[in-house]
Amino acid sequence: MTKAYSAKTIKTLEGMEHIRHRAGMYIGSVGENGLHHILLEIISNSVDEFLNGSGNHITVKLFEDGSVMVQDNARGIPHGKMPNGNPVLREIFGTLNTGGKYDNEGNSGYNTSGGMNGQ
Repeated sequence: MTKAYSAKTIKTLEGMEHIRHRAGMYIGSVGENGLHHILLEIISNSVDEFLNGSGNHITVKLFEDGSVMVQDNARGIPHGKMPNGNPVLREIFGTLNTGGKYDNEGNSGYNTSGGMNGQ
């Protein structure tokens, strides 16, 4: 028997709910390949900082238990308030499409970017 499929069964997920519900759509999978994609993004952000003149050292350590550490001496994530009054960290980690790589005028310090995500 086929289940009902109509306008009543269509849902709109708000905010980051759709990413939590279907993470594989954004990182390729929720398994090992997805984890590798996220790690590549983190390393790319460190490289972006280096290429844009901030920081001169990147360390990537692979541990026997399978964990990874990525460390650089670049700018890190800014602190403070956004123009809307929300804390920068809340916006970066909790609001879609938020980051320092969307400015095409060179005001963010990212004239070159290899990482796909905003921060």
